This record gives sequence, structure tokens and C-alpha cells, in this order.
Amino acid sequence: YTAVGNRTLRPETINQLSTNLSWVKSWNKKLPFSKMSVAAYYHFVNDKIVAMPSRSLFEWTMLNYGKVNIWGVDANVMMQINATKWLNINMSFAYVYQRAIDVTDKTSKTYRQQIPYTPKHSGNARLALQTEWITFSYALLAVGSRYKLRNNVPGNLLAPYFDHSIGLNRDFEIKS
Repeated sequence: YTAVGNRTLRPETINQLSTNLSWVKSWNKKLPFSKMSVAAYYHFVNDKIVAMPSRSLFEWTMLNYGKVNIWGVDANVMMQINATKWLNINMSFAYVYQRAIDVTDKTSKTYRQQIPYTPKHSGNARLALQTEWITFSYALLAVGSRYKLRNNVPGNLLAPYFDHSIGLNRDFEIKS
């Protein structure tokens, strides 16, 4: 850690305001579970810890960012559908909007700019088809554009990316 880390790293201190609304419903045997939730928050952070590359993209270090104000919204939807006697479908979707801005120094060129490696938009989705023999799943992770350095200029903008995963699994017992 001493080669790539930061031995003078201070812990973050946070004051936050948040609210959360959730709605859960069981409709019937075909749709036994559905949930929607929305959370909104505002964080006042001192000594915000940010991970950034040090010598290369393979060597990262943690840095304290002075003062950061973060406001955001998290929205989630989950649902289970019993399609047939042998097939269950589980779905989930999540979206995050997060504005994390540097408010350390009003005279700085980066004052009120988005902090590095923090996308404003991100989200994920998952679909699982479950039988008593096997489960097939697909997952998508989406991360919006973000900046690689403190200055929010086009040259520092990193492109959004998507990660797709496919899974196939089966549970079984070996000797109880």
C-alpha cells in the first residue's frame, strides 16, 4: 500500500439529508412481489475520498478532496412473475443520478465542477429466468460519462460504458 496508497488519507465526514419512499405490493399468485422505491439525498462531505490513477491506469491511489456537495436520486423497481408452474421471472432495474461538485475553494477553476470518476448517470438491470432445474440470468450495468481529472473540459471526459453479463447456474447437493 505504501507504494501506491496514501498514508496521510483522512476519513470522510458527512452531514446528510435524505428521504426515501417505498411501495411494495403482492398482486396475486402470478405476480407475488413488486417493489418501487425512490430515494433523494443531499450530502455535505469534508475530506471526500476519491480514487484516481497515480502513475498509470493500473496504479491507483486515494486522495482527499476538500469539500464536496453531493445531491442525487436513486430509483429502483423489482418484480417477480410466476409465469408458469415451472418458470419464475425475476426483474430489477435501478437508476442513479448523482451530482457531486467540488465546493472547496470559490477561487479555484474547478469550483462547482463534477469531481473525477463520478458519473452523473448510472444504472443497472437484471433479468433471471428460474426453473427448478436451471437459472438463466442477464445483467446490464451502465455508467455514464465522467471526468478523469478535476477540470470538466472535453479533453478530460471519459466515454460511458456498458457491461453485459450472462449467467447459467444450477444448484445441487452432494451427499446432503
